[in-house]
Amino acid sequence: MRLKMFLIVPLALLLISTAAEHPQWKSIENAIASGNAQRLSTYFASTITLTVPGHKGSFSSKQARAIMSDFFRNNPPRSFNLKSSGTTARSAQFFLGTYEAVNGSSFAVYVLLEPGTKKATIAQITFEKT
Repeated sequence: MRLKMFLIVPLALLLISTAAEHPQWKSIENAIASGNAQRLSTYFASTITLTVPGHKGSFSSKQARAIMSDFFRNNPPRSFNLKSSGTTARSAQFFLGTYEAVNGSSFAVYVLLEPGTKKATIAQITFEKT
């Protein structure tokens, strides 16, 4: 019992601190889950690396919003589930999840948040068909 507590408490504290580092993550998660490109784009960096079926590269936030809007229109959301998160060597936060579309398509999702002075911004987002 003592060993379990020794392992569980630090893990729980790590998960709590990760969520506290980027409070806007819940809004990003909700934007993806609802297929709302407009809301998602409010977190885009001025230039974002974007990968979705049919598009791969660096785009302005406005171009990326249009691409994501098209993606969500063609793949309306059924669900989005966060699978894991972590921090890169450069102190950027990343999140991995699974996006299920109404049409039966499934996508592995990778979101990279770069730390900013006021808020973290999405520097990279990938939807890869599984």
